[in-house]
Amino acid sequence: MKKVILVLFSIMITVLLIPAIGIADNHQEWNLVWSDEFNGNTLDSSKWTYDIGNGVGGWGNNEEQYYTSRSDNVKVENGNLIITALNEQFNGFNYTSGKIKTDGLASWKYGKFEARIKLPIGQGFWPAFWMMPQDDIYGGWASSGEIDIMENRGRLPHEISGAIHYGENWPNNVYSGGAITIPNNGTVADWHNYSVEWEPGEIRWYLDGQLYNTETSWYSRSLGQPTNNPFPAPFDQEFYMILNLAVGGNFDGGRIPSPSDFPAEMLIDYVRVYESTGPSTGDPIQAFDRIEAENYTSMSGIQTETTTDTGGGLNVGWTDEGDFLVFNHVDFGNGASSVDVRVASNTNGGTIEFRLDSTSGPLIGAVNITNTGGWQNWITNTATISNAEGIHDLYIVFKGSTGIGILNLNWLEFKNTDNPFEKIEAESYTSMIGIQTEPTSDIGGGLNVGWIDDGDILTFENVDFGNGATGIEARVASASAGGSIEFRLDNTSGPLIGTLNIMNTGGWQNWITETGFIAATSGSHDLYLVFRGGSNIGNLNWFKLIN
Repeated sequence: MKKVILVLFSIMITVLLIPAIGIADNHQEWNLVWSDEFNGNTLDSSKWTYDIGNGVGGWGNNEEQYYTSRSDNVKVENGNLIITALNEQFNGFNYTSGKIKTDGLASWKYGKFEARIKLPIGQGFWPAFWMMPQDDIYGGWASSGEIDIMENRGRLPHEISGAIHYGENWPNNVYSGGAITIPNNGTVADWHNYSVEWEPGEIRWYLDGQLYNTETSWYSRSLGQPTNNPFPAPFDQEFYMILNLAVGGNFDGGRIPSPSDFPAEMLIDYVRVYESTGPSTGDPIQAFDRIEAENYTSMSGIQTETTTDTGGGLNVGWTDEGDFLVFNHVDFGNGASSVDVRVASNTNGGTIEFRLDSTSGPLIGAVNITNTGGWQNWITNTATISNAEGIHDLYIVFKGSTGIGILNLNWLEFKNTDNPFEKIEAESYTSMIGIQTEPTSDIGGGLNVGWIDDGDILTFENVDFGNGATGIEARVASASAGGSIEFRLDNTSGPLIGTLNIMNTGGWQNWITETGFIAATSGSHDLYLVFRGGSNIGNLNWFKLIN
């Protein structure tokens, strides 16, 4: 199913990854956070609302039915939700049916979504259990995504399918997915459990607990934007659930049911939503931000201790041959080219291997470590990285045999030579006019700047544009009508190299990354950020030059 309505708000949830002792285990445990068992005698209006009518262009799919909220089409009875398609004249249409959704009442980013369902059989019926973005933050369909948990063509009673829709605004949208034949000559008219497990960078489809499709590659590009939104967009926002029974439509070539197949019923025993209690739930780790070694997801063989290195905190140590650290869901973006590691050793040292997805997975790089003169005598070593793109579980495997430990590791940070610029924290300004700072709930913590009004200014001295920056990213949030940021060189009325819009993101701490062009600029300049708009334009956490 699809929709083509533009909405420009977003809700973001930040989930902290907490270190866990032990060896990584891909098995996920799920905690029930929402359900409807349909045990009453009316639809629960605190959980569901209706779509009414035929939408625009048959809900964008040339569907033939008119959706109603009548009990003839949607009712709760005998422990089931029943959606019924009828062959009847109603408001100028030949068919009626039902469509309910959690839109505006409940939405989720990541989790397990399942329902136990019986479907009707017959040409032209199109039942679906699916999800749409609560706020089309990346633009219209399908830039902001769609997750089809289950769809069926009624003339194919032995097969169900699932898919994701993504890419650019229609008609430049794309989709990918899979299908499964129901085992043991079963049909969709039997009770079956349909579910999706959605995690950062990976979505999995199940029929009765059997995995039949996995998607790990997609993209999103907003209208008029020259580059893709950062992966795993668009599937990094909150989505709501939908249940409906369509008649006709594009999914099966516009076929129409036989009159003898009516009334047609879609029965739902329950709908349940779970969140993962495993380590892989949450936002991906950004490879190009510093990764503290003690923040591993899991490990084998190592211990932590207080470090005397700059910044304090902990380092990992007591590393021996075959010990390893795991960091789940590390986002390498379009590719890492090198890695810096902060290490110390009082022995002959050894080697740190960087592998993807397992201790024997693809080797993307290795760093040789020698004696630094002490367990707390810290140096930074650098090694080349290759073939690391997208989101992966990162395994750091220690090699060497000294009998008293190989090395200590404090942190690591990947680099991308295609974009040598580093993130500039907004609160690190040289001077300002009109703004204040506050603690941020965005990934990485720290402070953001806020209380920004028209004409307020941030100044950053001696910003290095290198051999030529051509774009800029900024991490922004707003609960108002927003405004814009002018980027000017050397003074508040200096050359305007670019402007970035700030939209309403749904909250002062609902963060999104905006990207825009700037005029090609090189060398060092004082950079002035001049804010335009009304009062309380938005919050700014950081910005970064790109090329």
